[in-house]
Amino acid sequence: MHLSSTVSAHLAPAKSQNLGPMVAIYRDRPLLWRDLFALFVPALLAVLLPLLYGFMRNLYARANYGLLAARAWSRPWYALALIAAVPLLLLALRRVRRAHRRVALHKNGLRIEWTGGQQHVFLWEQLSGLSCSAIENSFLGFQLGTRYQMTFFPRAGAALQIDDHLQNLPDLMARVKAKLHPRWLPQMRAALRRGETLSFGVVSVHQGWIRLRGRSIPWAQVSRLSVVRGHLVVESGLMRRVKIPVYKIPNIELLIQLLQEGVIS
Repeated sequence: MHLSSTVSAHLAPAKSQNLGPMVAIYRDRPLLWRDLFALFVPALLAVLLPLLYGFMRNLYARANYGLLAARAWSRPWYALALIAAVPLLLLALRRVRRAHRRVALHKNGLRIEWTGGQQHVFLWEQLSGLSCSAIENSFLGFQLGTRYQMTFFPRAGAALQIDDHLQNLPDLMARVKAKLHPRWLPQMRAALRRGETLSFGVVSVHQGWIRLRGRSIPWAQVSRLSVVRGHLVVESGLMRRVKIPVYKIPNIELLIQLLQEGVIS
């Protein structure tokens, strides 16, 4: 959810990088035994099984046919084990790098230490948008749990996405929204009443219309606007039903609230 350039101009520029006292810290999920069995054990077996079979082929051929035969019989299996070892090493490296990820929530902003040693420091005034989504995963009618995702949209620079490998991500989402939404909502109300257009990522809204996929639709023509299973669903008499993933729509909760208040309709 992203404030338009017009509204962002009303935000006071950050005066310092003083984040103030730390309120909470959120770390990447620790490696559990179930992760070990689900990820590393199958990968390790994919390496050990061809390696062991190649070694047995080598011993058999060496005893019955000589050294050249032993090399020829075992080499393909050793090569297969080596190929299987590459994704295992990459998986282990990725897990080690992720173990250092964390988000520190402060009174005046947050500090994000992310993959590859990247560090991002934001004061609340330096953020212009926030996207939070909770998607129910299911398979054949069975619920497999909820997947959470959070994206920060700074006033300068690229968006930064946080996945739910971070522990207690829903709590972080709630705390950040409690800090930012009361700042942004009055600015959005005022901008719309002045007749300005607000940008919510791929969606733009005005008091008289909503713009999707390059087309402006008068609010009178919109028959339905709702959030369903992680998508914004818009139905109108002017175009086919539109489904947009909510992670592409910064500040979607504020958009819905403005609609409910009747500021735009």
